[in-house]
Amino acid sequence: MASRRDELNAYNFSRKRTVASFLKPLPNGSVESAPKPLKHAISGIVMSVVILAGFGACGMLSPVAPKGWDTPEAGIIVTDPSATRYVVLKSGKKDKSGKEIPVLHPVLNLASARLLLDPKNSGEGSVKTVKEKFLDDSNIAQGSMVGIPYAPDRLPNEKDAGTPKVWALCQQTSSGSSDKSSVQQTVFVLDQKDAKKVTEQGSGKLAADKALYVQDKNGTQYMVSSSGRLYELTGKTPNDLDALVRTFFGSDAEPTTVTDAWLSTLKKSSQPISMPYVPGDGGSSTAGVPSEFRKTGTLLRTNNGQHYLVEKDRVIAVTDFQTALLQETLTNRQARTIREIDFTKNKGTLAGASEWPKEAVTAANAGSNDTSCSVYHGDESGAMTTWAGPSLPIKSIAASASSYVSPGSGLLYQDAEGKSKSGFNYLVTDTGLRYHIPVGNDSDVKSGNDQQEVNQAQVRLGYEKAQKVYVPAQWSKLLPSGPDLTTDAAKQTQNS
Repeated sequence: MASRRDELNAYNFSRKRTVASFLKPLPNGSVESAPKPLKHAISGIVMSVVILAGFGACGMLSPVAPKGWDTPEAGIIVTDPSATRYVVLKSGKKDKSGKEIPVLHPVLNLASARLLLDPKNSGEGSVKTVKEKFLDDSNIAQGSMVGIPYAPDRLPNEKDAGTPKVWALCQQTSSGSSDKSSVQQTVFVLDQKDAKKVTEQGSGKLAADKALYVQDKNGTQYMVSSSGRLYELTGKTPNDLDALVRTFFGSDAEPTTVTDAWLSTLKKSSQPISMPYVPGDGGSSTAGVPSEFRKTGTLLRTNNGQHYLVEKDRVIAVTDFQTALLQETLTNRQARTIREIDFTKNKGTLAGASEWPKEAVTAANAGSNDTSCSVYHGDESGAMTTWAGPSLPIKSIAASASSYVSPGSGLLYQDAEGKSKSGFNYLVTDTGLRYHIPVGNDSDVKSGNDQQEVNQAQVRLGYEKAQKVYVPAQWSKLLPSGPDLTTDAAKQTQNS
């Protein structure tokens, strides 16, 4: 009887014969010479992986383009690696199948490229990156360069463009000039971060007890309050004017020369500041005060620091600013202390002085602080402040620059004369220029509703939903002008 070992050997022999019969070994070979199936299977798998990797690498190295890259007016093409910009436009010609023949045009700048796109086709994915080799090997027709010279190559986003900005107009004596009437002017349009440099206390923003002492090129002198109100300084005689200046700014004060454009940004008061003279000064009064104070021109001071003036028939409250001037002109210049319960106060103010500053002031633009700025806060309230310092509030600006806009920021606005809401539309970018955007539809594309068709250039630039901001015309005019941004202008070829 066969043992267990014999049975195992017989099984292995039978298995090898069966495998060998399927794999067909050499006729004179042994069973052991039969090919090993697993060995060749692994080799086949490895070879397949290598082949697939080769095809993948070939696909990655071969230049491709996004789907629809050659659709006219559908997107901005940026080449890799040179970052040259192109747009595909309609040629006005058709091939044999009746399909529009597209033409590839290099474009001067981003603003021009956007103006050439169809808002219905471009959408959010309007920028498409394409390998240069792919463009070189493509059969698309090549056209001339198009675009608007000096149009912006960087545009603010829609939210930023619709957010009011802080404007500042700063003037200082021209660098290297011995002529103090020669001034350098710079206008700033500042985003929220940069605006803090002119609107926060401690940055140079004037407090209520500070003022700017300036003059125009004709020598007319002015005081500018911390709230941006402009007061002409006048006097019946030269001595009166000298006394007025001396009271607040000191006997050695010299005004900073500013331009008419700078003065026009301020809110001019209808009440010039002059030395106040009280009619009947020194004479008797019928005002409701104790007899020892019943003399016209008497200054009273209560325990809380409030000053009052005794006139012929009444007692009126006066501000610290008015008190400082009255003490220069009254016969009895010393204020006398009195309790409020001891006299009757009357309504009224010092004649012609209701708009004057409330606090006594000193000059903020004295000494090394030779830079004076008018600051408009950019909203419809018309809020203004003033600023003074030894140099411009933005340190990174070039000395020769006449305008500065916060990097990456800008503003879409409509200028306004006075209270009128009608004016021209402009886009400000960080080039420091303002670009006129026409209200009329200057393209052949109809975007779907009347408002969009009217503001087609605005829509194409990406500002369809931007909030309208109003800017006073006197501020708008301070910015140098760039070219008009229109679709027709963007289509013009630039052969030079």
